[in-house]
Amino acid sequence: MYPLFLFRRKLRQRPSSLASSWKPSITPSPIYYELDGRKYPVNYPYLLPKDEQETDRLNFQHFFLKAVLGGNYIVPLDRIRVETILDVGCGTGVWCREIAGEFKQVNIIGVDLDPSLSRTIAPPANCQFMQADLLRGLPFVGGTFDFTHMRLLVAAIPTRSWPGAVSELMRVTKPGGWIELVECGFGFKRAGPATMRYVEWWDQVGRLRGIETASVAYLDRWLRDAGAKDVEKRILYVPVGQWGGRLGKMLALNMQNGWRGVRGMLCEQLGITTEQFDEVIYALPQEWEHNRTEYAYYIASGRR
Repeated sequence: MYPLFLFRRKLRQRPSSLASSWKPSITPSPIYYELDGRKYPVNYPYLLPKDEQETDRLNFQHFFLKAVLGGNYIVPLDRIRVETILDVGCGTGVWCREIAGEFKQVNIIGVDLDPSLSRTIAPPANCQFMQADLLRGLPFVGGTFDFTHMRLLVAAIPTRSWPGAVSELMRVTKPGGWIELVECGFGFKRAGPATMRYVEWWDQVGRLRGIETASVAYLDRWLRDAGAKDVEKRILYVPVGQWGGRLGKMLALNMQNGWRGVRGMLCEQLGITTEQFDEVIYALPQEWEHNRTEYAYYIASGRR
């Protein structure tokens, strides 16, 4: 098995309309190892698996978040002329494909450490996927994009790298353009003992890679420090479980599938047994119903 401490970035043909904005970049391809039937990256500080099961969960999560936010973004794009949009950490590419459908005359670029998941389905004509690593610098000259979007990378970015990452997002955004960040940590209301036990495990393994999920509370501060204007932050608490209706059921399913997906990694890294892990996961649904647990999503936006 590969060691898990090798952390610490071929590009697909660049779109002709952005040729003058592209700059060379070297991004090593992820190396994977298998554990408990799941595939994890070894040479990047990413805590979640990268496989077909995770692809299904990420696509499901996209439509859940779309329902929570009331759309694919919250920034007022109708106030500016939009010609180029960037999605950082595009994953399966589902957000990019939907945005390409909404903005048919706009060039959409999705970048990811491993863009193979996004290329399983042919993208729309105005959408391209590229390999790039935000932490090593994006392969675009400054001021390329009217809208720069990034979400749910708290499990991929070490805490000390966040300020520089946000500054890099600002760099590639046009003056007057928008940046939107959507993240989740472990902000719970009325969390019970099983939930907090899992949070404790996650925090322990995250710290091994310099990742602290609580840091997402500072998204707006990092935007301001990077020079963003009109910065706003929202915290949306979403019910977890059947008591919360359709959104509550979707969130509970997404969380359980996501948390189960790291069983092998948590057990291997922390020395807990699969029986201990499964006992906690089994207790979650009843606990969420009894406590009427809610979970926080953090949304921060600003203009360059």
